[in-house]
Amino acid sequence: MYCNATFDKIMCWPPTLADTMMTLPCPPVQGVDLKQTAYKTCTAEGRWQGKVPGDEEGAEAGDTSQYGWTNYTSCFTPDVRDLLNQLYSGTQEDAQVSHTHDK
Repeated sequence: MYCNATFDKIMCWPPTLADTMMTLPCPPVQGVDLKQTAYKTCTAEGRWQGKVPGDEEGAEAGDTSQYGWTNYTSCFTPDVRDLLNQLYSGTQEDAQVSHTHDK
């Protein structure tokens, strides 16, 4: 049993044996460490895993596509990671308050 080959809108992933984590070199774009790897997980059922284990195909994360979730976290340079941490460090309530003030 295999997960189908897929394109996650950034990279193409080959067919992958069930119950396997597939890794590929990070894509050559600005802010990415090309010495690192990204990964996707093919579940024992032969479906790409969503962001949360047990969430095949990302359904619970609001992504009902057949592509699952790709972890690019290790690809980001430390500067980009710091920036992302600053952007996403607030609570959902903080984001809503900020959004209300932006209107």
